[in-house]
Amino acid sequence: MSVSLEFREVAKCYTASDQPAVQDINLCLNEGEILALVGASGSGKTTLLRLAVGLETPDTGQIILEERIVAGPAHWVPPEQRGIGLVFQDGALFPHLTVEANITYGIHKLSRDESKAIAERLLEMVGLSGKEKRYPHELSGGERQRLGVVRALAPQPRVILLDEPFGNLDPALRCTMREEVRSLLVELKTTVILVTHDPGDSLAIAHRTAVLCDGRIDQIGTPEEIYRNPKSEYCAGLFGPANCLVDNSGRQQWVRPEQLVVVNKNQTDAIETRVVSFHRTGRHTEVAVRPTNMALMGDQKIWLLYLDSTHTVEEGSDIWVTWNPFRG
Repeated sequence: MSVSLEFREVAKCYTASDQPAVQDINLCLNEGEILALVGASGSGKTTLLRLAVGLETPDTGQIILEERIVAGPAHWVPPEQRGIGLVFQDGALFPHLTVEANITYGIHKLSRDESKAIAERLLEMVGLSGKEKRYPHELSGGERQRLGVVRALAPQPRVILLDEPFGNLDPALRCTMREEVRSLLVELKTTVILVTHDPGDSLAIAHRTAVLCDGRIDQIGTPEEIYRNPKSEYCAGLFGPANCLVDNSGRQQWVRPEQLVVVNKNQTDAIETRVVSFHRTGRHTEVAVRPTNMALMGDQKIWLLYLDSTHTVEEGSDIWVTWNPFRG
């Protein structure tokens, strides 16, 4: 499998800050791969996008696009010559242009018939056929987002960068759009970097995920690998609730709520806990517990576990739990 985009020892520091925005970045993006960049605000996600597309220059290191150095010492290729598409959170559509004109704007070098044919095909793929003459304000939020993606795809870029593409969508539409966008990108075999603060985007769309912390890559792997085996509290917390479990050697492990299961108190590995509070969500009951042996939980105050919604529980009652490792 060939490499589409590579960062080699890339670092960037803005003049207003003593702390590098990104540093020691070594990252390869394979052809047709969807890579998610996940991290807290200020972790360096958007800086990496801006470096890739050419809106910023690295202080050190190289950026290589399909074996061609596009940024680095003595090398610089301007953004318009890199063939990288960029989709912002709001889609950045031209409000005064129709749906069709928004798509064909970036492929004006083709004949009118050729650009029109490309627009028609892309609009059909995302369910916007028949809306070619509408303007962005006449579309729904989900439709505008789909239009933003296909507009970036129209010039057939080598790589497409998605910067929080689902951030303005309500939860239900967000889930639908994830599936639609992923299906489109996979079908077109597009190479993608997705920047998101929502781990659900990464789990639903990405082949691999890189977790950024203070400008460095803290962990990289499949979204499921990071969810199941986070290497740090930071990585664990980005992907949802996680319980700190300290073993006899003092080593910390991060255990998801669904991994804690209620067992008989006579079971060999049973851990005695007391129910602090609980909250029924409909699908299950979220139960906060505190182990009798506080040393098991490190610096945390409580553990969280999920029980079947039919399971009865009372505050102040004692229950015994054990850790059930992920299988497979």
